[in-house]
Amino acid sequence: MNVLQAGEYMKDEIEAARAVKQRISHLQSITSEAEIVPPPAGYSKGVSNDKHWKRVRLNRMLVDHLLREGMYDTAKMLSEDLGITDLTNVEVTFYFD
Repeated sequence: MNVLQAGEYMKDEIEAARAVKQRISHLQSITSEAEIVPPPAGYSKGVSNDKHWKRVRLNRMLVDHLLREGMYDTAKMLSEDLGITDLTNVEVTFYFD
């Protein structure tokens, strides 16, 4: 393994750790009223934290379903439009596809 490959692997690991951190933050946001997660663009303003969390969860489930059904491009477009790419497995699926 050369230095270039090692650097690429390190970059991938750092990106994976960042995605995991965002997912954990999303899961913790439902238990902490003090931490208000701003809704992504396209969501109505003034939505309660609980309702926002449930909406994001539903959208994550939709993206995951699209991935399981082989609709990779649609899943990627939806996750990007909703701003939830880091909360889904879209990048992992594209990496192994």
